[in-house]
Amino acid sequence: SWAQERLWFLNQLEGDSATYNMPAAVKIAGDLDINALQQALSEIVHRHEILRTSIQTVNGTPIQVIHPQVTTSINVVDLQQLLAPERETLLEQQIQLEASIPFNLENAPLIRCSLLQISAREYVLLLTMHHIVSDGWSMGIFISELSSLYAAFCAGDPSPLPALPLQYADFAVWQKRWL
Repeated sequence: SWAQERLWFLNQLEGDSATYNMPAAVKIAGDLDINALQQALSEIVHRHEILRTSIQTVNGTPIQVIHPQVTTSINVVDLQQLLAPERETLLEQQIQLEASIPFNLENAPLIRCSLLQISAREYVLLLTMHHIVSDGWSMGIFISELSSLYAAFCAGDPSPLPALPLQYADFAVWQKRWL
C-alpha cells in the first residue's frame, strides 16, 4: 500500500530506529494458561497474512513478501521474586526496552510478544508491532481476537473467529490499481 511504502522509505532514511514501533501493554489479572495464550497468538499470526509479512528490497523497490509460516513465541519474564520497588523499576525498564528495539523489515514476523509475570495471578502482556504491519485500529482488533481465541482455547474449543474474506494485501492491490 502507499502507507507501507511511505513507512518503508522513512525507515530507510532513519536506519535502525524504533520510531515506527507500535507498543501496547495489557494487564492481566487471574489464572493464566500460557500455552493457550501462545496458541492464540500463533493462530492470529496464521490468520492475518500481514503479520507474516516482511518487506524485501529488490532493485531499490520495496516488495511485500508473505511467508507461509513464521514462529512467534512469547518471551516470559518472571519478576515474582523481586521486591516491589525493584519489580516496578524492572517492569518499566522491560516496557521501555520492548518498545525501543527496532525491527528489521526484511525479517518476519514484525511482531514481538513478552509476558511479564508480576505475581502468581498478575501479568503484563507486551505487544510490539512495526507500524508497517499495524496501526492503532488493528492493535485493538488484535487484542480483541487474542481475548476471544484465548477463551476458546482454554475451554478446549476451536477458534470461534470466522475466516477472513480479505487480507491487507488485497487492499494494497486494490489501492495500487485504483488510486
